Amino acid sequence: MSRYHWSDTLEPVLDEGIEAGEDIRQLGTKLGKLAEEGAAMPAVEMDGFVAGLQVLPEVVPAPEWVVHVWGPETEFDNIGEGMEMEAALLGHYHGVGRTLEEEPDRYRPLLEEDMRDGGVVWKPWILGFARAMRLRPAAWARIESIDDLDVQEALLVMQRLHEAANGTSGLEPEGLDLLDEMAPMLICGMVRELSSLRPSQGGAKRREANLTEVSPSTAEGQVPCACGSGRAYRRCCGAH
Repeated sequence: MSRYHWSDTLEPVLDEGIEAGEDIRQLGTKLGKLAEEGAAMPAVEMDGFVAGLQVLPEVVPAPEWVVHVWGPETEFDNIGEGMEMEAALLGHYHGVGRTLEEEPDRYRPLLEEDMRDGGVVWKPWILGFARAMRLRPAAWARIESIDDLDVQEALLVMQRLHEAANGTSGLEPEGLDLLDEMAPMLICGMVRELSSLRPSQGGAKRREANLTEVSPSTAEGQVPCACGSGRAYRRCCGAH
């Protein structure tokens, strides 16, 4: 049993966090059932995926990314259910975008509290974020090329969290425990910083001169592979 919260620190999740609204709880429940049946993303992974889409410097059309959330083989009970879920998903996507556009300081990732042990489930979030990266590797490589300390720190945070989530981290157990404790706060700061690169944000205007074009082949070498090996896509599944 679990419940969803918006949080940028560990304490609010376990104490008096901002509990997700009924629409997100319903979407999360439905995604959870689909995830048990096939390849659908659970709610936390979906939120990370949506956040990744929103900080991309180019727009991914909805028909292209929606199918990644519940998988191409998913069959809904009826057309109405499918349309209802898609509307809820797009509503969440646009809501995250509006928050990052208008009030980035109010952005919170959707995390999950495990009611059995009180732990915070965040690892699916960063895996969802990485899945969004892989939709536009060249765009992400352009972000990596920015010579800005804050951006580079945000990307380093993303890398460390991704390594911890897929089991390839070189940190000692104590370091992993600390990373696990700080993950909600680190995720929040990372998204807020990377969202400043969106075209309508002032940060993008400050840094646009530092953006460079990167070829897709080079970009794929910088994106983590979906299989969880920790290797770059081009040197892992992309090599076959």
